Amino acid sequence: LLDEKLEQIHATANSRDKISSLFPVNKSTVYFDAASTEINKIENGIASSYNPEKLFKPDSNALAGAWYVGTRGAFCFDAESGTTSASIKFSDSNIIWPRAILKDNDFFWLASSDGLIKAKPYIFSRYAVDKFPYYKDYYSVAALQSGKILLGANFGRLFEKKENTFTLIKDKPVPSAEIKAMYEDERGRLWIASGYQGLVLMRNNKTERYTIENGLHDNSLYQFIKTTNGKLYVL
Repeated sequence: LLDEKLEQIHATANSRDKISSLFPVNKSTVYFDAASTEINKIENGIASSYNPEKLFKPDSNALAGAWYVGTRGAFCFDAESGTTSASIKFSDSNIIWPRAILKDNDFFWLASSDGLIKAKPYIFSRYAVDKFPYYKDYYSVAALQSGKILLGANFGRLFEKKENTFTLIKDKPVPSAEIKAMYEDERGRLWIASGYQGLVLMRNNKTERYTIENGLHDNSLYQFIKTTNGKLYVL
């Protein structure tokens, strides 16, 4: 609408792809949600479609943006950054054909074909992990002083969080055992307790391994404990 005149700036390729929500950024950029193609963007007359999951940034501010109902769920979408910061999958909540959503503190009101529903969002997020065909099990997680998050897996593999994916950063710091626990000490050294290959120390991009031959009581280790007097124990 300009100077009391309406001008069509876009038409969906499929006339049945109904536009349900608009998110204008400025006069040249507009996002909108359509029933089939989900999030769309018109920028300088050029239209693009996006899957909300591809725009998902779990580390962004979940309070930014506006909540809207999409085909696969509800998303908190921020048009300024073009990202979604939180989402609810209706298939996980047994909600039938929702039409509108309203955030109410820590809950959501959903108007649906099954009536009015008060829902609490799922507190967990699922992250992708670089997979190998012969294992899918993970045993430990650690947050480092640098802010990095590490994931310990079977077959001695170590992963690091990269945005919304965990990527392999160290192949076999232990020969083949599970990484049961991790601990970063005051000097930034990483200690790793393995399922049956002893204790591993990682420092300066080098790996040192200790076993019963070095005085350990057992090669199967599961936990680190730091006492108030500064001693570090591995169990």
